[in-house]
Amino acid sequence: MFFKTIIISETLILSVFLILDNTNIANACTLIRPDGTRVDLMGLPSDSPVYEGSEQISDNEAPGLLYTYTTDGIVSFDPGEESKYLDSTFDGQTLKIFISERYKDWEKNEADDFSYFLSVILEPDCKPGLKVEFRAAIVTFTNGYDPVFPESHYDIEVPVPLPAGFTIIGDCGAAKIEAIDYDYNSQYMSSVTFSLNEAREDLEVFSEKSDGKIWSVSLKTRQTFRIEEPLTLHLNAYDSDPRVTGLAASSQVEITIIPDLVTSTPASPVFKEPIHILDIRDEENIGPIQATLIEGYKTEIDVELVYSNGEHLEEVFDANIFGDTITVTPKESFGNTEFSGNFGVLILVAKHRGTTRTGKTVIHVTLPANYVTAPPTS
Repeated sequence: MFFKTIIISETLILSVFLILDNTNIANACTLIRPDGTRVDLMGLPSDSPVYEGSEQISDNEAPGLLYTYTTDGIVSFDPGEESKYLDSTFDGQTLKIFISERYKDWEKNEADDFSYFLSVILEPDCKPGLKVEFRAAIVTFTNGYDPVFPESHYDIEVPVPLPAGFTIIGDCGAAKIEAIDYDYNSQYMSSVTFSLNEAREDLEVFSEKSDGKIWSVSLKTRQTFRIEEPLTLHLNAYDSDPRVTGLAASSQVEITIIPDLVTSTPASPVFKEPIHILDIRDEENIGPIQATLIEGYKTEIDVELVYSNGEHLEEVFDANIFGDTITVTPKESFGNTEFSGNFGVLILVAKHRGTTRTGKTVIHVTLPANYVTAPPTS
């Protein structure tokens, strides 16, 4: 009788143990990390996400396996939301997280404010509502993309000549050219600069930050810009990286600036400056006046000096044109010339031959103090 009681007691203890063990199995909801650490998902609140993974990757990381987890008590995972750059597989026992093929083009697809975290969210069936977010952080960045022009060649037609400070390419210019730099970097401010292969004293080029990863070209005139034939330039875009000495990735586009001769040629002559001053009181330091035409110069032009005010000087000076520049010089020395006043005003007139199109500029001449009558006091 005593022996039977012992057997019954041991059987009861074993039965209780098996029941408790089966209950634990039924309630298991565990992720097991590669290092063996167990994450009990059942004991976590459903209203807070669980973050898993601390892998650090580069911006050009090759697609492939990122994490491997084993599980306990998990039958399936439901995707919480679509992931762009991480994929997952689960065979009922092993969960694998992969960097997807789409990651190869992530810099092309994302704006410059993209978070450097990649993630995929999964919901285990054993804990409804709980979201487990598997993450990887991009911490290494490379300057892997050349700046890209959308076109290989641009034709730009402009009237000529153009004054200094005129925008040929850029806001309010004759054309707009942009380059896009796909490189993303949270560690430094990417910068694209532009330069011309051809040395031009009359042109300057620089970059302006536009939206997102786009940089705009600004090409302006430094001085009067004049061409009679199409001018081809080669514009370079450099993606500068502060961590690399010198200029990094680059690309090039060809630009042809075409003079609009139909618009330019018939225009009346226009002088760059409305007035010129000539002081001949010191005869040894008399320099010629050079008056420049900025419009209507590409045709046959006659020039003449016309009296306006003060001393009559129209016969004292010569005016000669070469290209777009008219030079006004004294015909002879003033040493023995007596003037009745201390100044004279001439009008320099440039006229298209055979037409009525004219341009004018004022020449004010200050004379030596050898006049025979007193100068005006007011």
